[in-house]
Amino acid sequence: MTELLLSPPASSSAPLRTDEFEFVCALASAELAPERIEHIANWNRSALDWSEVLRLAEHHGVLPLAARNLIEHARGLPADVERTLRSTYDANLRSSLWFTAELARIMQHFERGQLRAVPYKGAVLAQALYRDLGLRSFSDLDFLISSADFERAKQALAEIGYRPAADLTPAVERLWLRTGYERAFDGAAGKNLVELQWALLPHFYGVDLHLNDLRVEDLMARAGRIVVGGCEVPCLSPEDSLLVLCLHAAKHLWTRLIWLSDIAETLRSQSPAPPIDYALAFARARALGIVRASGEAPPTRGGNDCGRSSCARSRRRIRRASGSRCRL
Repeated sequence: MTELLLSPPASSSAPLRTDEFEFVCALASAELAPERIEHIANWNRSALDWSEVLRLAEHHGVLPLAARNLIEHARGLPADVERTLRSTYDANLRSSLWFTAELARIMQHFERGQLRAVPYKGAVLAQALYRDLGLRSFSDLDFLISSADFERAKQALAEIGYRPAADLTPAVERLWLRTGYERAFDGAAGKNLVELQWALLPHFYGVDLHLNDLRVEDLMARAGRIVVGGCEVPCLSPEDSLLVLCLHAAKHLWTRLIWLSDIAETLRSQSPAPPIDYALAFARARALGIVRASGEAPPTRGGNDCGRSSCARSRRRIRRASGSRCRL
């Protein structure tokens, strides 16, 4: 990153920079309504602290979105800011393309060994929701697998150059398969590049996924298909994707804008994808006891009101976290 992104943050005792935060919120969308485009174009940018805008966008995981939207819709950007935005978007696109190629390589190797796995988040999310691999940043590849297939999956990854990030004895690894939920793997290009997950959450969270409809085996049985980087791979159903994204954001206390953006894009991107069956999604949420993590009530107007009150509370939480320079 350039100096604009590396400059140290101000003291945590500084007042909230609500104008910078609201500007980043306005930019954090894949599709901008005409009135928002006009709002961005006419924003009083002379009063903005650009270092803070870029820091907030990076911290909240929406810098590629902000870069695209600013370059396309903001007039008269400072030259150094525009250079930073363009280089940031390009760097993220290169990284995303590399991960997408690895996704295809891993899935093809799994399929040759008749090993079932469902990739989620990362490249699949970027393609399904944003239709542009450069618009969402991610730093690893996540695969849902059955715990019964873990050893085979670990061996398959070893055959193409991936090793567990932590060395565990066989006894400890067996215990971890019963009590944990994921294992990270390193590759030649870096550490923690791949994660195998046999559950969505650690066991100490108050959600019993094993007795309800969000076990990995259930998710895999309902999976659809999507083309990512020219390779067709499995993907979560629309209802499962919505609940999984809500669970992930709730697990991290809703403290980053990108997680709200992912949920908003999930609700928005129902065409040409299969529409979300909200009654089914909320029935599963009620069975799991995660209705508050998924929104207060089913939508009443085609999905546009889904979780509005929850999102408002989340946005206030995010603003407080941003003002205190909270790091995840």
